[in-house]
Parts: sequence; structure tokens; C-alpha cells
Amino acid sequence: MLGSLGKLRVDTYPIRVVRSIWSAWSAFWETPVAASQLGRTRFAVGLIASVIAIESLLFIPRWIGTNGILGTPQFGEFAGDHWSDLLLRPSLLQWHCSAFFVQMYCVALALLSILLMLGIGGRWIAASTFLFYTGLLHRSGYLVGPAEYLLNALLLYLVIDQGKLEKPWQPGIADRTRRWSMGIASKLIQVHVWLWIAFSLLSQLAAVIWWEGEGVWFLSYLPTSFLDKSWLAKRGYWVNLLTHAIVVFQLLAVICLPMKLYRPIGIGAAILSWLLIGLSTGDLYYASAGIVGTFIFWESISSVPLGETSDHHPLDSKRK
Repeated sequence: MLGSLGKLRVDTYPIRVVRSIWSAWSAFWETPVAASQLGRTRFAVGLIASVIAIESLLFIPRWIGTNGILGTPQFGEFAGDHWSDLLLRPSLLQWHCSAFFVQMYCVALALLSILLMLGIGGRWIAASTFLFYTGLLHRSGYLVGPAEYLLNALLLYLVIDQGKLEKPWQPGIADRTRRWSMGIASKLIQVHVWLWIAFSLLSQLAAVIWWEGEGVWFLSYLPTSFLDKSWLAKRGYWVNLLTHAIVVFQLLAVICLPMKLYRPIGIGAAILSWLLIGLSTGDLYYASAGIVGTFIFWESISSVPLGETSDHHPLDSKRK
């Protein structure tokens, strides 16, 4: 009996757990994704980026132009003008920021975003859009908010692959093309959006106002908020309801999005949380970028026609 006990491996269960987690993690990244799914995300991201670029064309030059409110000397005071800071925030606008140059920069960004939206130029246009958009963020400083940074991450992942949109006269043709890079880009967006929601939830739970149901009341004081403070002041229960609804919806999204069976619940909860946050803050770009990123979780692999793929996953040969 002692001899048989000596032959038992005490690390069997931990190894099985690790293998199970690794298997699920590998399957997550290797699951094929419909080209049209990523294509719709690319179209929406390009549309939002083009609108932001056009809007930036109207007000950014007045802020970061040579004679702007945040001209180069003023910008250096609060953003840091040391050479190391400039290297960490590379941008063409760091070295030349006349009003005309800033306007042409925004026009170029708008055109690149439109080309990305239309699926023209492939990875080169996607990379150029990301670099131009990142340069605008690096130079704009505190003029940009969470919407621009979330959208910038989505642009980065679209550099890997842009997917394809279905043509009305050729339904199902786009989804016959399945590349491993499509899956990588889609999964990176999923992971980023999930982490964004999770950290947003944690930051709210760390603040007392969200536990007491007053978070929306403070958000309503933002000048861009769509909420009427005078109306909310007479209806405190609505403030509590909206505040706790945001927290509950984000909690549901964090729990349900990773599980395929409950993913539709997670998608619905996440979209509702983005809408409530957009309504409370008035940042429609933030809500739009979050909703676009959330829709990438809607996978319909079973409906993808089994056609020939234009590329193969690098692990396919090992599977055989």
C-alpha cells in the first residue's frame, strides 16, 4: 500500500488545471472569425475616426496652432518639453504646428479614416490612420478624452487585419475568406474591451459615490451631459437607479462576456452601460467606440460557409 502511495503524483491535479486553462486560452485565440464581422467593426471605427478628424479640423488649430491657446511654449509647460517626453509622444505636430499645417494634418487624417472605412489600401492605410491618429493624441494633450484613446486601440488592432464587408449582390462571399490574422485582431479587440469595462467597474467600486448611488449626479454636472440636473434634483431615486444600473450592467458584462453561453446577456449589458455612460457624460464618441468594440463579441462561426481560406493558421500543419 505504501508503495502504491509513493507512485501517486501529487502534481497531477495542478497540471490538469494548467493544461485545461492553456487549452481554453489557445482555443480562444485560434477560433476562426467571420471576415464580415471584423469588416463591420472596421467600417464603424473608420466612420467614428473620420467624424472626430473633421470635428478636430474645426477647433484643434485654435488650440495647438502657433498662436493657439496651447501653443508650443504653453504646451511644454504642462506636458513636458524635454527631449525624452517628445520621444515618448512622437508626432509631426510636435515639431511644426502652424495653423495651416494642423488643418492639413486633420484633413489627411479624415481622408485616411474614410479610406479605412471603405476598406481601401488594406494594412498600409490602417497603419497610416493609426499613426496619424496617435500623433494627434500625443500633441493634443488634455484636449482628448477616453473616447479617443479607446478608438486609438481599436485602430491599432485593425492594422493586423481589416476583415471584409459582404456585398449585397454576393451574400456570404466575404465570409468564405478566413485568415488567422482576422481571429488575432478580433480577439485582441475583445480582450481590450473586456479589460476596459473591468477596470472601469473597479474604478467605480473604489469611489464611495457609486456605492451611495450618486455617481450619475456628479456626472450630470459635466457641461456636456444630457441629463437635466433640475429634473434629477427632484427625483433622487432616478439618480440612484441610473448609478447602480451602470455598475450592475458592467458587472454583468465582465462576468458574461467571456462565457459563450451567456455572451448575449453580456453584450446587452455592456451596450446598456455604454449608453448610460454616454447619456450621463455627453461623450457620444466614447459610447459609440465602446458599443462598436462590444459588438465584436457577437460571433456566428456556425453560420460561416465552409469555403476555401485564403490563408491558413500557422498551427494548421502541426494539427495534421
